[in-house]
Amino acid sequence: FVFSAASHFPSGLQASRAGMLFKTLRSRSKSSCPKEGAAGWGEWWFDADHPHVSGRKPSMLEFYHRFVALDEKNTEQPLTLAFPQGARFAVSRDRIQARPRSYYVMLLQQLSHSNDPIEGYWME
Repeated sequence: FVFSAASHFPSGLQASRAGMLFKTLRSRSKSSCPKEGAAGWGEWWFDADHPHVSGRKPSMLEFYHRFVALDEKNTEQPLTLAFPQGARFAVSRDRIQARPRSYYVMLLQQLSHSNDPIEGYWME
């Protein structure tokens, strides 16, 4: 998959690949790596109402360190994550089986405590 967006934590800044979002700019940066390098990405932007900065707990950094990286120290080191937009997801069998079933049970528990858990955004 081609990364089409990125989010920075804890700031909540976001960036998108313009060529991935707008038909009129498709020739600009639709390949895996933008021909223009960093110029193939839009400017970083911020939306105070976006779930990434909503103030709901746990924060993205807390969730990432505790449930993804399994780093109990919960460091507040800044983190930038790039991802393909549009609910695209793929993972190999080997990668899934690299973690025990209990890991996935733990993740499911984090997503099962309300109708719209903030953890759902973090799992995207």
